[in-house]
Amino acid sequence: MKKISLFILSLFILSACTNTEPGPSKDPEFDGDLAHVEKVEILVMESFPVQITAVAHGTLPDSCTTLHEPIWHYEEHRFSITLTTSRPPDAICAQVITPFTERIPLEVIGLRKGEYEVIVNGVKAEFELQTDNVPLDTESK
Repeated sequence: MKKISLFILSLFILSACTNTEPGPSKDPEFDGDLAHVEKVEILVMESFPVQITAVAHGTLPDSCTTLHEPIWHYEEHRFSITLTTSRPPDAICAQVITPFTERIPLEVIGLRKGEYEVIVNGVKAEFELQTDNVPLDTESK
């Protein structure tokens, strides 16, 4: 009897420790994966104020996976950009590596002359502003 009680108590403890609730990354519309980025290029538009676009090149794991909108953050000469993917939960997809190119315009108006870093899912690129990137009509205000 003591062994049976101990066995039942063990099962109860194990079932209490098992989390069957989906966490935030288990949303059925979001697989929670970062996109695989292989290279980041910087495009500089010859205008004033200068416009900068980061171009991320990478691959998706199958034909059903798509990119979410980029999430970016700027702090102290660094643009940190996150590209995540989504995939229908029960889709049957061709297991074909699918290349992607994602153009990400950076908000650089108002930035001062200097070197800047762009990191997309851990892959780094750099650019330099040769002059302050302040529109002419706001410099005198």
